[in-house]
Amino acid sequence: MSNARPGRRLRLRKYELQNVNYQWLGAYRLRIEAERESTSDPPMEEYVFMYRRDPVNPYTNTYVDTFFAVASPADMSEYPVGSPSPSSRFPFFRLNYVELDLRTLGEVEEVWNTIVHDVDNLLKGLDKMDNLVPTMDIVVGN
Repeated sequence: MSNARPGRRLRLRKYELQNVNYQWLGAYRLRIEAERESTSDPPMEEYVFMYRRDPVNPYTNTYVDTFFAVASPADMSEYPVGSPSPSSRFPFFRLNYVELDLRTLGEVEEVWNTIVHDVDNLLKGLDKMDNLVPTMDIVVGN
């Protein structure tokens, strides 16, 4: 009998356009939201999408936040949720959604599949990091 826990889980919800008029639409919007899954053991934080805060747009006087990637296990502990840390040299932060405008339906499916794969890799990586085994045992000092 195994004592292994079930592992981390997230729900990814895909939003896309329906009833598209292909003769005039030049972009396809895809939104993916990550939500906590009650069966996740241990609980998994839903803020898995990395963003970079770019300089203020001189025309609108607002920041531009650009989706960068699905977070890595190290990103999950290093970067804050919602906005970048003012003390960080790197203006990255995490959100629980990504919204992209793409040129073709093929790109929409490709991005969806890539993000699902990358989130799955993140969860598996975090699960693996829970399984530390002793590799050295030394006594130091007099």
